[in-house]
Amino acid sequence: MDDLRRIADKDRKSRRQSTHDDRRGGLFDTRDKEIMTDPSSADCACREMDAQIKEMRKQLLVKECQLNTHKMMPNRFKNDVVELRQLVRERESQINKLQHELCTLSSNGLKSLRSDKAVGTERNDLQEGASVNSMVQQEQARRLEECQDELAKLKEKYQSMKRVCQMRNKQIVSLNENIVEKENESCNANKSVQQEVSILKRQLKETEDKCLQIQKLYQSKCESAKSLEKTIQNGDHEILRTKYEKYKTMAIALMEQNEELKRKLPPSN
Repeated sequence: MDDLRRIADKDRKSRRQSTHDDRRGGLFDTRDKEIMTDPSSADCACREMDAQIKEMRKQLLVKECQLNTHKMMPNRFKNDVVELRQLVRERESQINKLQHELCTLSSNGLKSLRSDKAVGTERNDLQEGASVNSMVQQEQARRLEECQDELAKLKEKYQSMKRVCQMRNKQIVSLNENIVEKENESCNANKSVQQEVSILKRQLKETEDKCLQIQKLYQSKCESAKSLEKTIQNGDHEILRTKYEKYKTMAIALMEQNEELKRKLPPSN
């Protein structure tokens, strides 16, 4: 939301500046209204650059929205990973308990054998106790193998979930880098356009000043030519008319140059 607000503020500021420049430029508009001028070209490179900047801003906004959406999306693997970790810990604790029980049963079996031999119990009782202990040990071993297999499967599933999360993290980082790159390109393009516009405005101002000077000189020459036309009736009249046409041609050329610079200046939005 902050980025959208900043972009909107920049657009409003640029519109205010362009409106102010148009109103201020109207004060220096000294063109002769009776002289036909060529219309300004609609295929201005600055318009194409502005369109590209707007399109890049739209793409940047879309990328930012996608990134925020990815950040706000709930990770459906997160709960599974937590459950798998809890299940792995439970299985490991069960395996440890089974191993401890196996060790206890083995030690108890050895103790019973030693005690039976010491007191001289009957062989049948010893065989039955040994068979019972062996059956219990086999059952415990079978359960231990099943738990180990299940633990291996859970670890494999956990690793696959981890790889998926790493891939999504890499995609988010790549999108962020692309957004930063697009922002830099947009800023550089905007700076170059602003520099070109400022140069054209400065050239236009200089040309307008020259045009004002030439117009003043032209008016003074016209007044002097009119006064001389009334007093001179010989061959000097042709010389003065030649000078008059020369100054008139110079003034028209400067006015055409002024109009050409104004056509190069991009229109304000």
